[in-house]
Amino acid sequence: MKIPDRKLEGLLLKHGLMTAQQLEQAKSEISRAGKHGPSLQKIILNTGMITDGEFLRMQAAELNLPYIELDDL
Repeated sequence: MKIPDRKLEGLLLKHGLMTAQQLEQAKSEISRAGKHGPSLQKIILNTGMITDGEFLRMQAAELNLPYIELDDL
């Protein structure tokens, strides 16, 4: 599920997954890529700024759903 960049920025800060400085670094990557560059979500996941698991846990928390790591079952 793609989250709009502005909303994602707030969620990342709220959940402590990134600092404001890290977000600025990611946004500068988007600016360098130009108008048709990748979204914030793609930048932070593809560069490893946060893991897929961290992203999914954040989404689950926002939707008030439990996050279950299937490898742990």
